[in-house]
Amino acid sequence: MARFLATLHSTLSKRAGIGIVDSEYGLIYLQVETLPFWIASPQLRAMAHYEDELYITSPASVLGYSVESDLGKPFFQLQKTITLPEWVLGANMQADLLGILISSTRKQLLVANNLFNAVDELNLEGEFIKRHFLHNIAPDLFPIPETVSQSYQYGHIRSITKTAGGTVFLTISTMHGTDEGCVINFDTGEVFLGNLEKPHGGCLCGDTYLILEVSKGLLSAYPVDSEGNIVDDKIWETKPKINIPLFADSVQNMRGMLCVSESIYCGVLHWGKGNPKQIPARIVSFDKYSGRQQTTEIFFPDTEEFREPRVFTLAPLPSSLAEVEIEEFMFYLDGEIWKKKSKPVVKLKQIAKEQPETTKVSQKPAVILENVSLAYPRSNTSVFSFKKGTYAKDDFTALNNVSFTLYEGETVGIIGRNGSGKSTVSMLISGALPPDKGSLETIGRVQLLSIGLGFQNERSGRDNVFINGALLGLSKKEILKKMPAIENFAELENFLDEPVRTYSAGMKSRLGFAVATAVSPDILILDEVMSTGDAAFRKKADERMLAMRERTKTIIVVSHSINQVKKMCTRVIWFNEGMVVMDGTPEEVCSEYTAFCEKPQKLMPK
Repeated sequence: MARFLATLHSTLSKRAGIGIVDSEYGLIYLQVETLPFWIASPQLRAMAHYEDELYITSPASVLGYSVESDLGKPFFQLQKTITLPEWVLGANMQADLLGILISSTRKQLLVANNLFNAVDELNLEGEFIKRHFLHNIAPDLFPIPETVSQSYQYGHIRSITKTAGGTVFLTISTMHGTDEGCVINFDTGEVFLGNLEKPHGGCLCGDTYLILEVSKGLLSAYPVDSEGNIVDDKIWETKPKINIPLFADSVQNMRGMLCVSESIYCGVLHWGKGNPKQIPARIVSFDKYSGRQQTTEIFFPDTEEFREPRVFTLAPLPSSLAEVEIEEFMFYLDGEIWKKKSKPVVKLKQIAKEQPETTKVSQKPAVILENVSLAYPRSNTSVFSFKKGTYAKDDFTALNNVSFTLYEGETVGIIGRNGSGKSTVSMLISGALPPDKGSLETIGRVQLLSIGLGFQNERSGRDNVFINGALLGLSKKEILKKMPAIENFAELENFLDEPVRTYSAGMKSRLGFAVATAVSPDILILDEVMSTGDAAFRKKADERMLAMRERTKTIIVVSHSINQVKKMCTRVIWFNEGMVVMDGTPEEVCSEYTAFCEKPQKLMPK
């Protein structure tokens, strides 16, 4: 679990707020502020805290808060508003303050002043010390132009960050009115990272430097040494994704970034295609080492008082609030408690924690997976030549740290949307693929059955019975012995001697299922073998499955048919993006999965 601060703003309500975000429960605290009328854009922007003091920039001021841990009042108490006369020259001419950094050694503030293309240095009381102009910090990059038009942009300082050793970096966008940007050393003016397109923010995450490029919707990671110097090429890059076809190719602008433990959290502001209001702003997370987007997606409550909030920045939680137990969603409006309600759970994986332990039909395990992972190369390289335990940055992770145990006597359903890892896990259990990481053990003979496995379209149905039977481990003699029962069950009559290319999907389904269920291994895996066929055939298939449960120790059913899974299975495991989301009874899991499929962008478990 991770908790962190977020500055949020609502363009519809013209208000700004400070939030506390919990990676498991979403937004658990919201304090909405009404900024002074002379602030042109009502936004709380960048944050920096020192001990129990929190400083936040607005477009024309720095707000200083004391951090309190009393549950009976707002956590953030406004103590001072810092405003320099030149920060407010008029309604349409304000300093456009953005990045802020506290020097704990010198007890000073560094504030990005974009009206003057400078970094303003102040003490913690707000007294002005010095103005550092870009043309003085990096004269080679920012020479004073001979002529300047009204639309000319010298450079926009988006964020100020520092390394553990104290080196300060400035992230600068729209250099000289172009989309070009860079990251420079504040003290030396040297370019730390160049050739960026509209960078919005950067931060150090251990031995990795992260940078956001807004127009590309891109998050990139670069390796750095102990002195904060980039030592090699980009490690990985990633973009936020969502499973909605309308927006599949959209550029999602990210704003606000924070590294906590093994995860990177980023605010997603809006979309580059279609109607951005159809999908609310949210926070997504990525794996620190690979850039892979994780399951966590955090959406925000949309209330009358604070419509459609968006992230501006993210920051670590002050230590004084780390141990505070927040049992309900707390909402303060202008200093007064406004509304309380249960925590809005929005994390997919949280469901698994809330489920009772699945009843074990037998104490004898049949399949044991412990921390199993498998990745596929995206190139044309064979999966079987992939080096075990190693990953390239562009490999597709099909399974990620999966653990579960199946017991004798169980009929287990595996559900999930396309690409979730269902078929991969069935191939692993069958032995067709080895895991890259973790361990997998099966006790007894395993048989993977799949409709159409090995079907050759130009051959007759009868020929394909022999081909499929051989793939299932049957001898020709055994197939001939079972042939009358297969013919009777498939009900193909004269079509059995016609080429399979002339078959309908339902006819192929009947033939494939008839062959697939002609064997009785210890562990039987049915991968989408009950997904097609007419109503009469599905009834026969259900009856055969019930009969097979009596003579097969463990059955695994991989299926998109929720009704069949609920009818046939004693336990269901739900996969999403290569991870187990939920493992429990058919009623519980199928209900949550159905709700998720209806609204995948915002799962709200009970």
